[in-house]
Amino acid sequence: MGIIGSPEDVAVDWISRNIYWTDSGNDEIVASSIEGGLRRTVVTGDLVNPRGIAVHPGRGLLFWTDWNREGPKIESSGLDGSYRRVLVDKDIQLPNSLVVDFETSTLCWADAGVNKIGIYVINVHIRFLVDLYVCSECVGVNGHDRRTVIRGPKYPFGLTLHLHHFYYTDWT
Repeated sequence: MGIIGSPEDVAVDWISRNIYWTDSGNDEIVASSIEGGLRRTVVTGDLVNPRGIAVHPGRGLLFWTDWNREGPKIESSGLDGSYRRVLVDKDIQLPNSLVVDFETSTLCWADAGVNKIGIYVINVHIRFLVDLYVCSECVGVNGHDRRTVIRGPKYPFGLTLHLHHFYYTDWT
C-alpha cells in the first residue's frame, strides 16, 4: 500500500467502524478502521477518477462514482469490495456526491454534467433521473408520495440528506 494520492470523498460505516474514501490519484477505493488500524485497498482496477462514496452499513453495501469522461458510472460492491457491479452508466456525465436515504433504501447523486440528481432505489433496483435545472422531484416506488426536493442547481457537486431534506453545493 502506497501513499494516499488524492482523496476525493469519505464515508463512515458506524457499524463496523471503518472509514472508506475514494482516491483519484491512485484510482482506488480504500478502507481503514476508525481507530487508525490497518488500511487496505477495497476496490482497484477499471477506475479512472473515483469521486463520490457512500455506504449502507445495514445492507453491507458500498457505492462510488467514477468521473471517467469516456465512461462515467456509479458502482456498488460489498463493504469488502466483493460482488462489484455497475449500477448506472447511461444518462450520466459527471457524477459527484452520493447519499443514501436509509429509510427508503434509495441512492441519490449529484451529476454536474447534466445538472441532475439521480435516484436509484436499492431494494428494487429501479433507476431514474430527475432534471434539477427546473425542479427536482421524488416519488415512492409505489408511485405515490410525489414531492419536490430542490429547485435550481446548475452545477451540483456536494449532496447530503437530513430528515427528508436535500442539501447541496452548486459550483456556479
